[in-house]
Amino acid sequence: MPIAPTMADNSDAIIAVSLNGKGEIPFRVEIPKSQKAKETLFETMFVKLKDRFSSNSYDYSMFTIFSKTIDMMQNALLQHNIALYPPDILIEIPYNVCNFYDFHKAYELIELGRLLTKKSL
Repeated sequence: MPIAPTMADNSDAIIAVSLNGKGEIPFRVEIPKSQKAKETLFETMFVKLKDRFSSNSYDYSMFTIFSKTIDMMQNALLQHNIALYPPDILIEIPYNVCNFYDFHKAYELIELGRLLTKKSL
């Protein structure tokens, strides 16, 4: 979350969005059929790729380890940036609503972002 570049600007408020929020938020979004078709196609392709590189002999697949590594790195950077440059409003998306490769959930996640933004504001 690059907050530092905004500090030099003359702004009334700085709103930051964190994708590493704590907790869980139950939400349900109605997805239009046209969007659902796109999501299903991407998910099918990704699952095939993931299965190809996953190994059943380990508790964690390569994708799980990679995802957890990225999450830890992002969380460390986030905590550092918030401590140095606290925003006026922080919107937190729970970290467990998706993984780094869940592009097929874009529609749902954008709607969740709208919901949490309205709640924060």
